[in-house]
Amino acid sequence: MNKKENTQQNLSASIIISKKAFITSASIIFALLIVAGVLTLVIPTGRYQRVIENGIESVKPGSFAFTNEKRLPVYRWFTAPIEVLFAPGNITVITIILFILIIGSCFAVLDKTNVLQYIIFMLSQRFKGKKNTLFAILILFFMLLGSLFGIFEEMIPLVPIILLLSFNMGYDKYLGLFLSLLATGFGFSSAISNPFTIGVAQKIANLPVFSGFELRVVVFAVIYFVLLLFVINYTKKYDKQRYTSNLILKGVSNSSTTLQKDLNPQTIEPDRTFNGQRVDENFTKNLQDKKVKRSINFFFITISLMFAFIILTLFVKGLSNLSLPFIALIFIFLATGTSALMKIPAKDVLQYLKNGVVGIAPAAILICLAMGVNHIIRNGRVLDTILYYAANIMTKSSNIVSALMIYYITLIMNFFIGSASAKAFLLLPILTPLADLSSVTRQVAVLAFQFGDGFSNVLYPTNPVLLIALAISGVSYTSWFKKTIFIQMIVFVITTIFIIVAVLIGYGPY
Repeated sequence: MNKKENTQQNLSASIIISKKAFITSASIIFALLIVAGVLTLVIPTGRYQRVIENGIESVKPGSFAFTNEKRLPVYRWFTAPIEVLFAPGNITVITIILFILIIGSCFAVLDKTNVLQYIIFMLSQRFKGKKNTLFAILILFFMLLGSLFGIFEEMIPLVPIILLLSFNMGYDKYLGLFLSLLATGFGFSSAISNPFTIGVAQKIANLPVFSGFELRVVVFAVIYFVLLLFVINYTKKYDKQRYTSNLILKGVSNSSTTLQKDLNPQTIEPDRTFNGQRVDENFTKNLQDKKVKRSINFFFITISLMFAFIILTLFVKGLSNLSLPFIALIFIFLATGTSALMKIPAKDVLQYLKNGVVGIAPAAILICLAMGVNHIIRNGRVLDTILYYAANIMTKSSNIVSALMIYYITLIMNFFIGSASAKAFLLLPILTPLADLSSVTRQVAVLAFQFGDGFSNVLYPTNPVLLIALAISGVSYTSWFKKTIFIQMIVFVITTIFIIVAVLIGYGPY
């Protein structure tokens, strides 16, 4: 293998789910399946009446009644992950699985074209010595995707790209996930105009759509700076640990001169392994190649079309349901186009596509397992009962406690129901009238719902997007939990304070 070929194989963009990450995540979700099954045995069955208006199902307030329905058989706890493929709403599950398989196969092709590697190298060179500036820009970019446009699962294709950037800068997989997954999730939750949380929730609560944005902008700014400080602090600790480890390995003396020399980042070789390979920055010469230039330009044009379509979905009714299929088509076009420009034989492209599908396939199992938890709770007829008990507690509380109860109820329900819109139609028809009775403005109720819906999306192991992102980055759920629980606790305190302030100022218009 010549030097050029060796250089180009050092930085991999292929999505390969690690065995350890898969086993850990699958074990946790399987345990949750059992817990969900047990809940269907100990919690009384009951249900609210549903009404359908304009083709949308919502809950009728005050209609709850306990039922004497037959309990869910134990064997269905274990068949639930398969049943979700045939149950109502299966189109969503199948769409997500196909989306992930297509993205995985396309990244396998893009990996062989080296286009992503070249782009990451260019970006790292552009911000050389300005890493905190780059962090600030990336976090703002991903948070705005979630906050303004409601993008969450659509950002999965960008995760491997940011992982590569993190490795190129000498950092690890966690930083890549903080800059992409965590930032998008926090942006989605500290929404300014997220159509899937703010838009839907305000319509159900009969509020002017996107009203009360002033306070939400403040919330967004606070969460942004908290996450930015978290990332900067993480990289500082990472650098310190890496340098300290280097000193121990080298047996450095305690003399100040030697210590200062060995703590120089330029003298330390960072750990940049990914899927057993190493990051190599020797791409400068190859960037002058016309094929590479054309491929890079083609990449940026295609990605721009993708974002243009995503923005268009906000203004054209019905397009939002087509966002995942469209993004999948964009990546197929991108993979085939770049491989053609780089003159990769069609036979090889087909082999890369096959390898990509095999590498990402375990994600489909994780998705089915996660959706199985929701399936058990719903079919066990205890979801409405949980909501009924929580709502009863809320009616006996002060306005501040009632507002916080809306937050906590949504937070609990988010464990079982990932979809923001589905949760809104289930919870808000019940919680909004209760908010009125508790002297809580409907705008506060929507804010509490917004907080409860989102931040835990990047914490709960039942969220498919989190599981997929962790799987493709080779990070176990337990490791992710340990890395992020501190900032989740900080955000929980901050959002609780914001809800209290919102109640005290009569956040409205009503």
